[in-house]
Amino acid sequence: MVLAIILVLLPLLILIISFTKVYIQIDFVYKTGESELSINVRFWKFIRIRKEIPIEIDAEHLRLITEEKTNLNKKKVKETEKDYKPADFMERIKKFQRMLEQIYHANLVIKKFLSKIRVKSFKWHTKIGVKDASITCVLAGVLWSIKGSAVGIIAHWMKLMDQPDIQIQPEFQKEVLQTDIHCMISFRIGQAMYAMIQLVRRFQGKPKIKSQAG
Repeated sequence: MVLAIILVLLPLLILIISFTKVYIQIDFVYKTGESELSINVRFWKFIRIRKEIPIEIDAEHLRLITEEKTNLNKKKVKETEKDYKPADFMERIKKFQRMLEQIYHANLVIKKFLSKIRVKSFKWHTKIGVKDASITCVLAGVLWSIKGSAVGIIAHWMKLMDQPDIQIQPEFQKEVLQTDIHCMISFRIGQAMYAMIQLVRRFQGKPKIKSQAG
């Protein structure tokens, strides 16, 4: 009897999870000398995971210090302090290069998954200035170009659901650099699971899956 209930409920649970939407909110704030990255994950309305990563640059010892805090439904579950030295960054760059090579060989899978991601909101505000007004104007122009390219890439690969909020505020006769990035995306868990299965099968040299979940 118990086995029969499990056999009935398990496929139903998998189906519910596959169609569940995950909402991820990413916020990055930088002000001269300090910055913070926070990631919020929410699904089923009552499950919320928040990771806060204050970032401090130790120029004297050439290292980057982070203090990661993870909260589940507003309760602290983990706190970790890490520091990264130049050698650590080199190792991470090598890993990133290897990952890019793998992604290149599975680009169709990545493209299909990215096309399922909905960008609910995207905001990028920057305040920049140096004492030379002409250089400030040049920097502002370069930033407009970078931000325009970033929005173009997002719109090409994902589904933009709202007009991006892009602003650049030049500060003349004043040295300042502040930036505030906010992005919220959503996708179905089934779509992510399907992409992961395809990637695993592709890297193992097995045939691709014919039907898609989500």
